[in-house]
Amino acid sequence: ERGENISYASCALPYYLGGVITDRDSLIERTPEILKTKNNIDVFTKHEVTAIDPSTKQLTVKDLSTNEETKTDYDKLIISSGARPDYPDIPGVFEAENGFVLRSVTDADRIKSFLEEKNPQHVVILGAGVMGLELAENFKHRGLDVTLIDQLPQVAFPYDPEIADLVYDKLLKEGLAVHLETRVTEIRDKGREIVLSDGSVLSADMLIFAVGVSPNNEVVKAAGIQLSDTGQIIVDDQLQTNLPDIYAIGDIIETTSVVTGQPIQSMLSSAANRQGHMLADILNGTPMRYRGYIGAGVAKIFDHTASYTGMTEHALKASGITNYKTVFITPFDHAYFYPEATRLNLKLIFDADSGRILGGQAFGEKGVDKRMGELSVAITGN
Repeated sequence: ERGENISYASCALPYYLGGVITDRDSLIERTPEILKTKNNIDVFTKHEVTAIDPSTKQLTVKDLSTNEETKTDYDKLIISSGARPDYPDIPGVFEAENGFVLRSVTDADRIKSFLEEKNPQHVVILGAGVMGLELAENFKHRGLDVTLIDQLPQVAFPYDPEIADLVYDKLLKEGLAVHLETRVTEIRDKGREIVLSDGSVLSADMLIFAVGVSPNNEVVKAAGIQLSDTGQIIVDDQLQTNLPDIYAIGDIIETTSVVTGQPIQSMLSSAANRQGHMLADILNGTPMRYRGYIGAGVAKIFDHTASYTGMTEHALKASGITNYKTVFITPFDHAYFYPEATRLNLKLIFDADSGRILGGQAFGEKGVDKRMGELSVAITGN
């Protein structure tokens, strides 16, 4: 692992920055010391694999503390190199002294130090996807003024407009400034001035880039491991690559959609966790196959929750699938006559001929994620 930490709760990092989670140690579930003591696993942090030689079954490993390189052999190799945050292609982005990405505990430490030392009052977040929204909420929780910018016509992509519009209304109600269909054309004054595509200029004490991720695939590409058009490692239903004894799991892989049967990126921690368990079983001789990826996500939006499972309309259209129908309803979360009933917003997408469920989305105050969990089970059962 080339970073400093392993086995940490990346989904919790926004809440650590917002002061909702105050115990940093609680973010890290396993340390190298624990894994050595409990499981006799050797973990090398701050070490980077710089080359894979499939013909000799050797890795070149660089100690990032000393820059010393060593060779090590493998019988089986599992690649779970994940993805890294993207920086937007904007003039001045790398000169921004107040600009940050968030992916690791180390990233969170840097941002937290900046918050405590510089006391910024206005943060601008580039990217209004789920990560951007959760960061926006937590910076608002700290008392900061927050501005969100996205070049798409909606927030919370890939949610569909019916849900995204409700999320947008909630953001405005909570006092956030949101600029949609807007690009940042230049970052000036070391990050303190943001020039927008409409010609206006915003001031920023802190910048967060939440514009997406790219797979860490340079070493695997050089080794001859087959990649998809989007740069993910292609694996079969045994999670094996095109090369003997080399497997891959997590954000780095392309797998198969359970819903459409088409190739799909596997970009959720729950999927990565399941793939890791299953691959261990496969390599230990248990006959299993990975059926593929459904995708089920959840996001906290202040006192509301957004959740999805399976395919959105955006994703279906991108896959060339048009033979579907949708239904959108707004029932109460429990019997309306019982106290504290609140409205749920539920969208279901299904095959127009067979009625098979293709996906679902929801937004509301209570019970949202549990309903999407049940839909995920229904999709699994065809």
